[in-house]
Amino acid sequence: MSHIRTTRNETTKIIVIQRNSSWAFNLRDRIFAIYSQKGYPKHYPNTVLPEYACSQIAKYEVLGRAARDNTLNTHYFMWLDIGYFRDRKSTTLFRLNRPPNFNETMVAMNLILFNANLSLSPEVIFKNNLLWIGGGLVFANRLTILAYENQFRQAVEYFMSLSLMNTDQQIIYAMFSVEGRIALKPATEIQAYKPPTEYNWFYLGYLMLHEESP
Repeated sequence: MSHIRTTRNETTKIIVIQRNSSWAFNLRDRIFAIYSQKGYPKHYPNTVLPEYACSQIAKYEVLGRAARDNTLNTHYFMWLDIGYFRDRKSTTLFRLNRPPNFNETMVAMNLILFNANLSLSPEVIFKNNLLWIGGGLVFANRLTILAYENQFRQAVEYFMSLSLMNTDQQIIYAMFSVEGRIALKPATEIQAYKPPTEYNWFYLGYLMLHEESP
């Protein structure tokens, strides 16, 4: 990793963000209060550690910050979990391309559950730790990322007003549920990439991966 970074200094920038400057981490005490409600289900770590929920919410804030700063003057932005390609055996250099048939007005994410019931209430989704989309990879163009961060933040505030919280995956599921759409009217949609089988968490990343020629 150190060799890779030393040869790419011009395209690498490490930005340290103080937690107290983060709107996501400033939700910590409010999330703690929600998780402390009598009978609130405990799904470790999602609904046990408020810091974990904050960290999952923060990925959209970080994407928004990166898009606003646009340090490298790029059109696309992506969140990628650090361990996303941990099962990859090849050591060949690779690049990640824009997903095929990508819709520029949408946010590309990985479909996890094919027939998720969008008629379920947000309360059921949050308290039963249900999911529809995986949050390990989030890809969109700059303007879409900025719009989606705002939309996501509004959803977080809305569900917290209902004394509900979990991770970003439950927030997204609930936001695009029938009830969530009525309440939040999300304008930026998810482009869900469907793998051959359910619970294929890394499908989209490998779909985007192209190995470099020797």
